[in-house]
Amino acid sequence: MAHLVLFGRIHLASAALLFSTLAYFSLALFTKSDPVQPMTMQKKKRNGVYIVCGVLILACIVLIALCEWLFLNSYSPF
Repeated sequence: MAHLVLFGRIHLASAALLFSTLAYFSLALFTKSDPVQPMTMQKKKRNGVYIVCGVLILACIVLIALCEWLFLNSYSPF
């Protein structure tokens, strides 16, 4: 049974790391542009979508951590 708790914690940590990386991509990398050229309207729209997606990913990570803490699952690291 102890190995299941360990697997649950590893899974939770790995998922948090994966989704944190995706949020970073959306918020930092995908919104970069060439400072020499002005942003087109298409790029501004895409940046808006990327920012919304990144914020939603971060919000979901926080909500998952909150649910884990509130419900205190046996594999919960809290």
